[in-house]
Parts: sequence; C-alpha cells; structure tokens
Amino acid sequence: MTPSLKLFSLAIFLALISHVLASNDCAPATWSKAGLKVRQVTSSTSKSPVSSSSSLLKSITSSSSKASTSSTLTSSSAATSSTAINILATGNVTAGQVNCRYSGTTDSEVNYYTCTSLAKFYGISNKVFFTLNPELALDCSNIKPNTPYCVSGFIEPLRSTSGKCGPKNNNATCLGTDFQCCNSQTWTCGNSTQDCAAGTCYEGACPGDTVYSTDGTCGDAFGGRMCAGTWGDCCNFSGKCGTGAAFCAADKCQSGNCTWPDSTTTPPDWTYGNSTDGTCGSAVVNRSGERVIQ
Repeated sequence: MTPSLKLFSLAIFLALISHVLASNDCAPATWSKAGLKVRQVTSSTSKSPVSSSSSLLKSITSSSSKASTSSTLTSSSAATSSTAINILATGNVTAGQVNCRYSGTTDSEVNYYTCTSLAKFYGISNKVFFTLNPELALDCSNIKPNTPYCVSGFIEPLRSTSGKCGPKNNNATCLGTDFQCCNSQTWTCGNSTQDCAAGTCYEGACPGDTVYSTDGTCGDAFGGRMCAGTWGDCCNFSGKCGTGAAFCAADKCQSGNCTWPDSTTTPPDWTYGNSTDGTCGSAVVNRSGERVIQ
C-alpha cells in the first residue's frame, strides 16, 4: 500500500470515530419522573422563591409606605408653607399699625429683586411697599417664599372718638366717624357744607389743608397750596391769600383768580390790505424799521 493510500485510509478512520462520538453525545434521552431530583440550595447562599418574593413585597411595601409618608409630609409641608396667611386687617386696628386691604404672595423662589417685582406688579412704589411691610429689610434680604405681603393699605390713623380733630387734638381724623370733615376753625368733626368747604376743612371727606390753605399761607413756599373760601381766591408772591389788586394783580398774583391783561392784540390794518400811509404792494421792512416798497 502506497503512503498516500495509507494517509487517506487513516483520515477516513478518524472521521468515522468522530462521528460515532458525536452521535452518542447528542443521542435523544427519555426523562422519567423518578429520575428528577430537586437541587437543594443551602439557606446561606439563597432564599426560597416564596421567601424572596415575600421579602421583596415587604421591601416594596415598606418603600411605598415611606414614599407615601414622605410625600404626605412634603405635601403637608408645602401646603403649610404655601398657605396664605391672612394678613388683611380685621376688627380694630391700632393707630400707627398697617391697615392692609390686599396682599400678594411670593413665588417658591425669591431673591433680592422680589420686593421690586411685587411692587411693580401691583403698581405701587418701593417706598409704599416697604411702608406696608415694615418687617422687611430694605435690601429685601429676608423676604420669604410662598408668603403673602401687603400690597394695598395704609397706616391706621388716630380716629376721633370725642368729636375733636386736627393738630390741636393729636391729629385725630374725622374719617371713619359719623362726621367726616374736620373744621379748622373749631377743630371739631362735622358734616355741614361749611365744615367740608375748601379753606375750612382741614382733613377728612374734603381736599384738605394740603390742597387748600386753612391758615392763609399759600404758594410754592407752602407746598403749592391754593386759596379758597374765607381766605380769598388769590395767592400773591409773598405766599399770602387774599383778594383785590394786592393779591390778584398780574404783577402780584402767583396762583388763583389772577387778573391778567388782555393778551389779544389787533394786527396793523395794512396786513388786511388797508393802507395807513398811502403805500401799497409788496414791502420789506429794513433794519431801521422802515417799509421799503418793491
């Protein structure tokens, strides 16, 4: 047998052996119930499926419970912080306290500009905003989120309970009483036409002394007050109210019923085509004021 034939025969032999081994290794098998064995796993390495599921369920339940509790606390906390505190004044307000009539609530995020933003949003000045909220620092550094702040109101005045009013009675006001005009001549509250007249009514249901003088002083040197009623209707340049030429003449009067000269001037007749000197036609006025006919 030639060497090449021997090698060929050897290759066929090896191939047949490989085929037989593979067939035995992959041969089909029929499993019987008796041959089944449950693999025992020690508790140190794993838990039973039921125990594991139960533990997982407990873990999920516990986590869910904690999350629910946390959510409840968060919601409660948020609700507490976002609940608007009623800062609107009710009942009796002491004189000097802020009588707040409307409030605005800050957002969840605030900064030093929040005070200005609130003031602009509600159409008030920064000065008014800080006056209505005296607890705030002027640099707005202590403003709080989700908190109401006063945006409309006033400083509660001392209201008259005795019928007396004005500077001689601790500046008690008649507003809010049955007689709402403070008569500057008697310093008592009243509601007659005279009590509420300009020049007599110091404060209350009237323009008041800041607009019409109740002491005879007026003009720029006295807050721009005008004159009316018993004080006269003209304010002269000396800051006194009165009537007549000494107060109302054009060169004396700074405000009120001043007597002004007639400002209407009659144009020369020649502008309407009526010559006053016999000249006519197009003319030019020279530097000396003479009309030059062209």
